[in-house]
Amino acid sequence: MEKTVAIVQAHARGWDGAKDYSLYEVEGRPVVQHTIERLLATRGIEAPDCCIAVPDDPANDAFEPIARATGTRVFRGSAHDVAARLLGAADAHGATRILHVMGQHLFLIPELLEEMLERQAERDLDLVQAPINFEMRFTGIVVRVEALRRAAAEIGALPEPERTRLRVRPLSYLHEQTPAERMHVIPPEALPRYSESELRRLRELARQMYCDERASCDRAHAFQPGNYNELRYLFARDRLKADDVVIDAACGVGYGAEMLAERCRRVVGVDLDETAVAAARSRCRGRSEIRFEQGDACAIAEPDRSFTAFVSLETIEHVEDPDAFCREVKRLLVPGGRFICSTPQNLFGEIPINPWHLREFSLEQFRSLLERHFVDVEIHGAVNGVLTRGEIGNNMIAVARRRPVELRRSRERSVGPLPA
Repeated sequence: MEKTVAIVQAHARGWDGAKDYSLYEVEGRPVVQHTIERLLATRGIEAPDCCIAVPDDPANDAFEPIARATGTRVFRGSAHDVAARLLGAADAHGATRILHVMGQHLFLIPELLEEMLERQAERDLDLVQAPINFEMRFTGIVVRVEALRRAAAEIGALPEPERTRLRVRPLSYLHEQTPAERMHVIPPEALPRYSESELRRLRELARQMYCDERASCDRAHAFQPGNYNELRYLFARDRLKADDVVIDAACGVGYGAEMLAERCRRVVGVDLDETAVAAARSRCRGRSEIRFEQGDACAIAEPDRSFTAFVSLETIEHVEDPDAFCREVKRLLVPGGRFICSTPQNLFGEIPINPWHLREFSLEQFRSLLERHFVDVEIHGAVNGVLTRGEIGNNMIAVARRRPVELRRSRERSVGPLPA
């Protein structure tokens, strides 16, 4: 007989080391409590078969009163082997399948979860989920326990560093590896949708959780293989050359610019926040190859054609005029220069839940924007920091080039000293 356990994956700290969003308060209750309440509104899910799966760390004592308030329980397991933690929780409940959600998924749609459970039971599928570019705070994943157990064994047999990287994202691995006949993705046209007015209400509620425009990071407690903020910069760094002169727009406190400087000749970091720029200058004091300036990413005080690469990660969703931003990127790049950028991928992103995002792009919208301004556009999908085999993901990172016109002139004019 099928036995389901609803597992809320959570931790007091995110992979970036900062306080996890699941413990922020919305309307006077922790976000994870809202998530559990939405889970318990799902037909067939009762409190005794619902648990919060957290690492065995004293910081996670914070989840105990939340479990008591909702009639659920806390299961403690491995911090960095998420598959082992989920399997431990499933086995503790004698479960054959898992309904998995993250602690921050406070706007779950119970009807969608019910549909996923029904589809899994009809064909005994290994995996049922919404499209991976559907708003993640609305949905979860249904997975057969034995399928996750096989995936955990496969990940355990991989060489390092792949093994460590995928142990923190086992469901992303399972999505990539599950044969089409063993999984079902709810078609976009069948997805339940919040109305425009409901989305605006949820966006305002989310402001209580996303109280700062920029995500914080505590690198002393971060776990790099799971930290997508760093993984994006690693992607960009690996596409640079030793003689590149790079701008990092919206650089924050500068740890990404430091990573880029490991590979290239010089880096200029630009950020609108004067406090962040001051922190970046302090952390990189004495490094002549890195410079930081306060400024708007859409109007940067640097000469035309000053850079061979323009890096801007998780920025374009914040700007009022993405086309104007792309024109500024082109102005600063030499002909043939590369633009490396990342942004959330959202099937229906006109009213994003994150209140700091002015809009989120579908794959098609993002490609259309880039192709209006650049050539050789290459888009990679990512799911929670794991690059997918194609372009679809809940995030995407692109590499494009300024059209290499006037090649002879651009070769004659090498990138000279950066302005003081």
